[in-house]
Amino acid sequence: MAAIRKHREKCQAEICGHRVPSISRLCRQLKDTKEWARRMEAQADRQETIPGKKALETILVGDLVQRAHKLPFV
Repeated sequence: MAAIRKHREKCQAEICGHRVPSISRLCRQLKDTKEWARRMEAQADRQETIPGKKALETILVGDLVQRAHKLPFV
């Protein structure tokens, strides 16, 4: 289960457990924080991989730019 708390002007959700690596996220609104936490917990329940900090260190800026170019304009 996620722990949600106020952090300065934002809300922080932290998810940790035996199934998933410890991850956290700061959002401006409580609604967004709860939505993110539910999404991450659902992934853990389905036994999908949740990216840990080590996995994020391997992502290159060029990869992010290529991914951004594939997104549709809104």
